[in-house]
Amino acid sequence: MILLKADKSKISYVLITVIISLLRFVRGFVFMKLLSLSELGIITLVSTIMGLFVILQIGFLNGGYRIFSVNNPNKWKVNDTIYSYFFILEGIIFIGILISFLFNQINIEELFLGILAAFFGLILILNNWNRNILIAQHKLKEINKLELIATIISFLFLILVFWFGLIGALIVIFSRELIFYILTVARNKNYLPQKFSFNFPEAKWILSFGFLPFIAGTILQMNIQVETWSIASFLSTEELGKFYLPQLYITLFLIVPQAINKLYFPRVMQEFVLENFNKVKKFIKLNFILNISYTLFVIIVSFFFMELVIKFVVPEHLVGIPFIWIIIPGLSVYVILQPINLIFNAAVRLNPFIWSSAFGFVLTAIMLLIFGFNQSLSLEKVALAKTLSYSLISLILLAILMYNKQNIWKVNYLKENLNNKFI
Repeated sequence: MILLKADKSKISYVLITVIISLLRFVRGFVFMKLLSLSELGIITLVSTIMGLFVILQIGFLNGGYRIFSVNNPNKWKVNDTIYSYFFILEGIIFIGILISFLFNQINIEELFLGILAAFFGLILILNNWNRNILIAQHKLKEINKLELIATIISFLFLILVFWFGLIGALIVIFSRELIFYILTVARNKNYLPQKFSFNFPEAKWILSFGFLPFIAGTILQMNIQVETWSIASFLSTEELGKFYLPQLYITLFLIVPQAINKLYFPRVMQEFVLENFNKVKKFIKLNFILNISYTLFVIIVSFFFMELVIKFVVPEHLVGIPFIWIIIPGLSVYVILQPINLIFNAAVRLNPFIWSSAFGFVLTAIMLLIFGFNQSLSLEKVALAKTLSYSLISLILLAILMYNKQNIWKVNYLKENLNNKFI
């Protein structure tokens, strides 16, 4: 068992990812209990501004991660370029917030919150980038330690919400990102940029490895938007509340597979470039085994315990359980076939991600709009559209892989492009 023998830090990384995600849910529960609706609205606004950086990274993190994963000699120049891009982005967002204030679109309090959110949004995306570098360099013990320290300290700040309300909540949100960033660059000073460096040939080279996966991921997020607004528009916000539990279940279900996939990625990329295809296939096979085992485990646990737990903790959400069981088949197919993504990523054959995710999005949109305008939309049909979308996205990737199973095991593109030097 290659990866199971490798070191315990991989298992620790997955477990810590799960623990941190659960703590975030606890944090959200505390916010809902202690803050007013208007204060929760401000939290949402701040989080939205911070999230702009995740959307506007346009694939730089994806491409840079691939370049670091194969230990390209130009990787630190990539680091300079990515930092420079986000500094430019920060300046543009800051100017936009200031213009909104000058034209009386926002008041002084909103200006202050906007500037804070923009600053910590920059820290958030730089933390995501630092995590990519740490994983690509196999520093799993270090990232485990940093994540735990930052999360525990920020979690302790939750007590401030009892005393200071909104201000305490913002401290909790901001502190984790700031602590993680300071600790990371303090231990790895070479992660800081050496100079401001941004030009289009460099940016184009990085994005050639990251833009298409970014677009595919964005399309998948659009699926969620279509589902949410379809329920809210054609049904009601109350019905949307009933669908909260299925959305939460999906988020929890995907935490472990996504963490495992991120751990495999650098090693698979390295072995693929070195043409060690037998090792690549062993990693892929083990990934399949882990994903299948995990999926079966979660389904069994859900079957025996989900209703009991929901009934005990939040009985008003029992209504969402039938929708979960409609979604589980498609979600299971999606998780089990995740290793296929590693093959396409390693070969830098990225167009299939666009085709499959676009097809899933179009299918979901057409189904929900037809049902909606015919006044026959229901949460059961939303769940059905979701499970069909998950299934078809994965099966399309599988079909493309089978069709190109001979050509996929080539490294021409990687050798010609990942080994390029900046112009």
